[in-house]
Order: sequence, then C-alpha cells, then structure tokens
Amino acid sequence: MKARHKAIAIEWNLVINSLYKKNTDNQSKNVSEEIKEKDKRTELLFRIVGTKETLKTKIKVELWGTEFMSDEKKEPEMKIENMKIGEFRYYVLTYDNILKMIAIYLRIQSNTPIILMGETGCGKTSLIKCLAKVAHVSLQAIDVHGGFGRQDLRDIVKACVNKWEEDGKKIAMEEEEEREKIEEENKKKSTKKTIMTEEERKGFEKHIEEMKKKQNKRDREQWIFLDEINTSPDIGWLNELVCNHTLDGVKIPEDIKVIAACNPYRKRKLSAEEGELLTNDELSKYIYRVHPLCETMKEYVWSFGRLSELDEQQYIVEMTNQVKNELPFGLHEDFEKWKNEISKKIATAQKFLRIHLRDKAIVSLRDVSRCLKIFEWLMKQCFKLKNSNDIPWISRSLNIAIGLCYYFRLNINQRQDLSKELSSTDNTFTKLLEQEVDTLCKSFLIPGGVALNQGLKENLFILFMSIITTTPIVLVGKPGTSKTLSFQIVRDNLSHNKTEFEERLKKPIHTIAFQCTRDSKPQGIKERWDQAMRHSENNQVKPILLLDEIGLAEHSKHSPLKILHQLLEDPKISF
Repeated sequence: MKARHKAIAIEWNLVINSLYKKNTDNQSKNVSEEIKEKDKRTELLFRIVGTKETLKTKIKVELWGTEFMSDEKKEPEMKIENMKIGEFRYYVLTYDNILKMIAIYLRIQSNTPIILMGETGCGKTSLIKCLAKVAHVSLQAIDVHGGFGRQDLRDIVKACVNKWEEDGKKIAMEEEEEREKIEEENKKKSTKKTIMTEEERKGFEKHIEEMKKKQNKRDREQWIFLDEINTSPDIGWLNELVCNHTLDGVKIPEDIKVIAACNPYRKRKLSAEEGELLTNDELSKYIYRVHPLCETMKEYVWSFGRLSELDEQQYIVEMTNQVKNELPFGLHEDFEKWKNEISKKIATAQKFLRIHLRDKAIVSLRDVSRCLKIFEWLMKQCFKLKNSNDIPWISRSLNIAIGLCYYFRLNINQRQDLSKELSSTDNTFTKLLEQEVDTLCKSFLIPGGVALNQGLKENLFILFMSIITTTPIVLVGKPGTSKTLSFQIVRDNLSHNKTEFEERLKKPIHTIAFQCTRDSKPQGIKERWDQAMRHSENNQVKPILLLDEIGLAEHSKHSPLKILHQLLEDPKISF
C-alpha cells in the first residue's frame, strides 16, 4: 500500500512538472532573450570604462543577478556572501541611458565639473550608482538638504581622503612584494643562463611600471555624488568643492571625483489664497524649494532631461515583471494573465497625473514603485482574507493600489476623468474603489456622535493602508476635514487588540509624535526618526512617526523637511 501511494505521488509530481514546463517554456525563451540583450549592453559599457576581464562576471551578478553567471563561472571558489546580488535588476538599461553614462564618464575622467539637472525620479541617482558599479569605483552618495552643514561635508571629504591615503599605503606594500618576486624570478633565470639584454630588461620593467600606475590610479579612485545641491543655503561653499575641487582652500586628490545633481527651477501654479499666504516666501513659488546656483556652477550644468513616455513604459513593464518573483508560487499563473493589464493601467494613471498636476505636484517612477509595493502586499493577503466578491482578488488589489497612489490625489472632476480611462464601462473604477473603502471602514469602531462621511472614510482608508504597508503619507487638508480625527480613530483601533484587526495585525502600533513649528530643525526630526527606529527592534509593537502641523515646518528658515528625502527613500517604519 505504501509503495502504491509513493508511486501515485511520483506520477502526480510528474504531471504537475510537465504542466509547469509547458507554461514556462515560452517565458524562459523571452527571459533568455532579455538576458542576452542586457548582457550585450553591459559588455558595451565595460569596453567604454575599461573594466578588468576578471571582474566582469562579479559585476554582472551584483548588477543584474545570478542569471548572468555563466556555467563555467559557477564554481565554489566564487564568493558571493558579501555581494549585493541583483542590486539593479529593476534598472532598465536603455541606449539613451548608455549614452548618458558614456558622456558623464568622459567628463569625470577629464576632471571636468559636472552638475546634472533634472526632475526628481528621472533616474539621475540610479544612473550614477549603476555607472559606478560598472566602473568598479567606490561611490559615496550624499543627500544634500537644507540642514546639511559645512561640517557634515568636511567629515565626508575627510573620510574619503583618509581612505585614499590608506589605499595608497596598501598598494605600495603590494608593489614592494611584487618587486621582490620579480627579483627572485630574475635570479632564478640568471642561474639557468637565460639570455636577456639590458634594453629588453629595462623595457619590460618600464612596461610593468606603467601598467601598475594605471591600475593603481583606478583602484584608488573614489566618487562623491552630491544630490540636490541647490537645496542647501550654503550653495556658494559647495561651489568651491564642485568647481574648484578644493575644500577650505585645500586641494583634494584628483582621484577623488566630485559629481553633483540639482533640481530644476520651475514655477508652480498658486491659488489666490496660497499667493497671499506665501507672499514673503520666495522659495515656495517653485515646485522645488531650491536656491539659485552660482554663476560659475551654471557653466557646468548638464541637462539630464526627463524620461520619455516610451522609456517610462519600459520601466513600468520591467518593474511589474519583477513583482512576480516576490509573490507565492500559487499566484504566478494569475499574475502572468494580468501583468499586461497591470502595467497598462499604471502607465495610464501615471500619464494622467503628469498632465493634470504638471505645475502643482511631481510624478515620478517612485509613484510606480509605491503602487507596486502596495499591490504586492495586497496580493500576499489573498490566502489570509476570504474573497467573497465576484471580482478576482488581483483586480481588487490593483484598484486599491492605483486608488491610493493616484486617484485620491485628484479633485472630483479629475477623479471622474481618470476613472473613465481606467474603466471598461462608465465609472466602474470609482464604484469598485468606493466599495473597498466602505468594506474596510465597517471594521472600524467609530466613536459616538461622529458622522462617517466620505471625507472621513477616505482618510481612514488611506491612513490604514499606508500604516500597514509602511508607505509614507502626508495628509493635507483645510481645518475641519477630519485629519486629526481620522488618525485618532485609526490609532485607537490599531493600538488595542480588541477589534476585527486583531487577527490581521501581528502587533499593535506605537505612535511617536513630533510637533512641527516655524523654527523646527532637521536635527529634531532626525532624533525622533532614530527613536522610532529603535522601537522597530521591539517585536511587540509597530512604531509610527507622526509629524503634526508639518506645514509650519515648511516655513522654517532651517528647511527641516529636506532631511525626509533620504529618510523616506526606503523607510523601515510607518510615517
């Protein structure tokens, strides 16, 4: 009987494997073609920057993943414990990006100052990081903000100079050891009566020395990338470092390259009410709160441009495809059927917001990443939650994710227009999203005397989803629009394990508040953030950082909110 059960199990596994093989054959062909194309483009970059042959496989694995490790290279001696495997697997290496990398690399090697100017989220930072990885150069990426002081930059440059000096000593020791080995080999050759003329010996040694100098210079090279330099009021002081390659009047080594990036100067449309309120705040008239560049710096500004619609669609497709790797195996089949629809709807919403919020807000690939992150989290909940609805769970997850990242940022008329573009029939998207909002809000314990109107329901829905998925959220609204009330309701419901959320939450939330004022400083926000991070080490609670009256901090002369850029890039706590 046991033998029979075993035989049935084996036969069943064979059937499953054959079905899976049929489904994946076409996918594997497409994947292999993508790998070949990406490998071809990477090799092109290697030839431009002169990457050593022995490092190519290692760099490819760090960039794109183990798929780029050839069979003959898959040997035990290749250590991958300390490698960041597939760090740039989401990065789309278009030929436009390759041309930009080549142009930037040539300017770097010719010691020409370079300041990249482009919209946030257009790929400036990712391109520089990817280029540094390809060139096998140490990169120090610095997020400059309003609270970034001179001493901070002094410390960073000093650390880079110290590393450069230590590398020099290390290389000198290695050269001495190599020279001793060569001398020993020459002695052995002389005993065997090997004939080498004096000219041949000198020419050989000169060639070796030149090769070593070139390689040593490359091994010691470091890049400092100063992102958003025009957000700092000390723009004149940064001018010295970027354009003159000096710090406090002292020349820094040529092997330490300085690259900068800045945000463009683009005015935003202000309502009459905002215009009166912000009359004395010159920086508020621009979409980015930036200071004017020095005249010297303007000579070296290099327009990075913005993503074309086609390139953005390529990124969205690539980022959508990567979600599959994060989902349980049982969801792969459904995802394959829906992935084209997912990328198409996200691209539609992305384009709609870029057109309608052009001079009011910023739309970038960060919105796509945020949308897919929420979608991925919702998909993983399908086994925990019972889908009593006739609509597939994957469709519901996509509607919620698009609603949170795009739909709720629009006014009523704009919402209707977006809904029409996303719906198969009139306003289907809006109706389905409202059903999701109503379903969740029924789970909350609402205090007596509180009317559950549409504004409060949307606030509860957005706050809950943002907290539970660790997605940063800034709730903006006029006084009396239930901002504080909605947070209190969510906090009370998620803080006590006495509601319907008891089974959904593994741990209650713990709020760490910071009261913003017109005199707030970046250091104060950073201290509260660090406090919340310490609480995240406690498995009993889920910390959330609350910045109350954040609008007051925007008018502080210390520009404290600029520090949030680096903190919210990949947050580990709810905000």
